[in-house]
Amino acid sequence: MIGHDIRNPLQAIVSELYLVKEAIANTPYLEDKTQTLESINIIEEQTDYISKIVSDLQDYARPPKPEYSEIDLSGLIVSVFQTISIPDKIVLKIDVKGFPKIKTAPTLIRRALTNLINNAIQAMPNGGNLKIIATKTENKAVIAVSDTGKGIPEEIKPKLFTPLVTTKAKGQGLGLAVVKRLVEALNGSITFESQEGKGTTFTIQLPL
Repeated sequence: MIGHDIRNPLQAIVSELYLVKEAIANTPYLEDKTQTLESINIIEEQTDYISKIVSDLQDYARPPKPEYSEIDLSGLIVSVFQTISIPDKIVLKIDVKGFPKIKTAPTLIRRALTNLINNAIQAMPNGGNLKIIATKTENKAVIAVSDTGKGIPEEIKPKLFTPLVTTKAKGQGLGLAVVKRLVEALNGSITFESQEGKGTTFTIQLPL
């Protein structure tokens, strides 16, 4: 209920920001639009961040309800990057060519991958390599999301998927708890390997 009540005014803010940007772009007598548009972009970024917090809270609070369908995994991964901006300093590699269609819940997978990819980007503030690789075993689909970022401190590793545990100065510690919840709702599992200063790989395994 709280999430719903927050999201309604958020949607109104997003709509008004869009209209303001359009109005500024079409106003010929405004001499310097750059600073104004930069301010609006910052407001949009912060609004998106609030929306992400609400989504994480809702995903963690309510039991996931998988809606299964046959999906093309490569197409689904590409669709994730329609809503994620990759910084110029990060090199992206995706290897899912020729992957067979699988029956799963695309909404839950997209949400889990979005959280993992955003985490990977945030772990590489100075740039690095982001890699998404999908492979198939006899009865499982395996999706690995790797970064060459800061890595996870040893003291955090045992409680990494626990709610409210985070290594970020800005964060609620719900993202990975939500990912685990979504993956397990699909009868899958998630594990990770990490070295401080070298990077982290999260591996999702889903039954075919």
